[in-house]
Amino acid sequence: VGEVWVYSAQRTVTQADIDNGSYTNVATGDGQGDTDGDGLGDTPVTDNDDATATATQTPSIDVVKTITSGDPYANVGDVINYEITLENDGNVTVYNPTMNDPDADATPAYVSGDTDNDGALDVGEVWVYTAQRTVNQADIDNGSFTNVATGDGEGDTDGDGQGDTPVTDNDDATATATQTPSIAVVKTITSGDPYANVGDVINYEITVSNDGNVTIYNVNVSDPDADGTPVRGFDQVGNNDAELEVGEVWVYTAQYTVTQADIDNGSFTNVATGDGDADTDGDGQGDTPVTDNDDATATATQTPSIAVLKTITSGDPYANVGDVINYEITLENDGNVTVYNPTMSDPDAD
Repeated sequence: VGEVWVYSAQRTVTQADIDNGSYTNVATGDGQGDTDGDGLGDTPVTDNDDATATATQTPSIDVVKTITSGDPYANVGDVINYEITLENDGNVTVYNPTMNDPDADATPAYVSGDTDNDGALDVGEVWVYTAQRTVNQADIDNGSFTNVATGDGEGDTDGDGQGDTPVTDNDDATATATQTPSIAVVKTITSGDPYANVGDVINYEITVSNDGNVTIYNVNVSDPDADGTPVRGFDQVGNNDAELEVGEVWVYTAQYTVTQADIDNGSFTNVATGDGDADTDGDGQGDTPVTDNDDATATATQTPSIAVLKTITSGDPYANVGDVINYEITLENDGNVTVYNPTMSDPDAD
């Protein structure tokens, strides 16, 4: 009587113990009391006690998003591919796991990772998803595209096999655009070539195209030698708005009235210049200057010529020695180019 016997025991924690949040263990002692003094037990005695250990639960998931291809991108329609992993990096089972990526073309597709195929994200499991994004013009104008994937689930903290504690995590990945802001100007003569006379009119068509991959704002076409500012007509490709979008071709017309100097020169070369501001940060305004120019040459049909006309003004007929015959001689430029160093000779005149 009064003795205290000491025993030791151990319990190896299972996942269910952690999910339960605690583990209660009961120890039972039994024996037989000696009530007749014969040195043998004859009366059963028993008692028990329990002890409860508490789990330190850390419900958690970790999302990692990486780009597997399509970075950098350059064209509308390019595809950026992603791999997204969802890991249970806590210590309780997570139920109802989901993955969202609202800027992807579709909901991320599950690929692998549920090793026991139970639909629960077990501790240490890493589920793999894939997603893709099809590049649009805004993505190129922005210069980059950042996409966020979010994983959600419910940690089981009471051991009932259902989620009760929300867990979430997200991660982003940024792809970079290869931007090539550019415009191309092409100037052609539509009529008036060749020219021959002062006052002839040379007509031009000037096209400005966005041959880069970002939107261009504040487009201006200048042609300082034309009779006036080039006039924009209907777009060859485009919607006649104020933005020179990728692939659009705007059409302008201009004219030039021929001068004598143009005929004397033998040709006239006229230069048109297109300017604009490319949007390289996606704010809907131009920030990067772009420019291009082109010239067109019209040729003069030159006809250098003079005409001499000699007439008798008096003295015809004549009758006597010493009579005087008077002449008028005209020298005319009847061609279309200026004549320099004109002279007149008349070897039989006085």
